[in-house]
Amino acid sequence: GELTRALPEAMLLDDLSYFAKVARHDIPVIEFLERQGVFEDRFGEPNNGLVYLEDVSPSMREHQRMRWALKLADFILRRAEAGKAKTFLVPFGGALGDVSVARTHEEYTSLRGNLRSVFEYIGSTDISLALEAGMDILESEAFTSRKILLVTDGDDGINVEGTRRRLKELGVELHTVCIGKDNRGL
Repeated sequence: GELTRALPEAMLLDDLSYFAKVARHDIPVIEFLERQGVFEDRFGEPNNGLVYLEDVSPSMREHQRMRWALKLADFILRRAEAGKAKTFLVPFGGALGDVSVARTHEEYTSLRGNLRSVFEYIGSTDISLALEAGMDILESEAFTSRKILLVTDGDDGINVEGTRRRLKELGVELHTVCIGKDNRGL
């Protein structure tokens, strides 16, 4: 049928036959890398920790930045829920806002429904404070995977060397999304 014409013969083999042919070098194997979702399951039940640091300083009001941030937060929270992560949402400006935690479907649904109220504006921006708080949160529990997602417009500097050193010590991956000054629409 159509499938046998579209796929090479090796792709139609059952797994045991396929891997036996690969082991005998009868089938060439091309190496590839695959990016996983927000989290990749480790052995046993996953225990992934995600700290989502959201800049809610006044400059986030400009150029629809907060509109972008809300859409991104909804997307990331859905991915984190699918990855069975325990997520800590930390709004920050010149100070830290209240930390929201989600682990269950009900908690994620509630958090996504309340994002606008969670993202209340807090004066100025202190990214270093937010990063330190995120690392403290992840250090407090034995996660198999530790990630921080920082969403900001970048209107503040950080202690790069100190932050890099502590991230490495804790085994934390830092991902940054910078919502720039020219983002005028979605």
